[in-house]
Amino acid sequence: TLTSSSSSAASPSATAPAAAGAGAQPGQGLGVAEASQEDLSRGRARIIPYVLFASSLLTALGSGMTVKFFPLFFKANCGLSPTHVQLIYTAVPFSMVACSSLVQRASGTAGRVQCIVLVRACGVSLLFLMAWLELRSRYKGAALMMVPIYVLRTALMNSGYPLEESILMDFVPKHTR
Repeated sequence: TLTSSSSSAASPSATAPAAAGAGAQPGQGLGVAEASQEDLSRGRARIIPYVLFASSLLTALGSGMTVKFFPLFFKANCGLSPTHVQLIYTAVPFSMVACSSLVQRASGTAGRVQCIVLVRACGVSLLFLMAWLELRSRYKGAALMMVPIYVLRTALMNSGYPLEESILMDFVPKHTR
């Protein structure tokens, strides 16, 4: 059997059954994947829920200062009627479902954390694009370009939430949930 201290020195053929799960019993020792999981659970894994909390808090604070003013922005700056503004807010949940599905599918190949970082970066970039369009663009249709940008930005910013929850559930023991 392999132990966590000898897993790095083991040959690939000795760790293959344990890593692949073929014939490995839960009490039979640790393969490479199991050893690194044990190392994570000892130290660094304890801070993951706190890092996720801090990230969510920062996002919520930033969102709380901007999102509630978008209806006023669309009415005053873009010249949209209240009916059009409500149509925007009707389209947002549908775009969130689509983006969440795509991000979850992409996380299978790229990784959950990588997908969360990517969609958040894209969402923040789209918010900066909206600000740039408002301040710099002389094109009269720029205000209407902001509607699809806003819908996509909102969908992207919220599409990583299921992945965050799945990471949190992986690192929080069941008895403390």
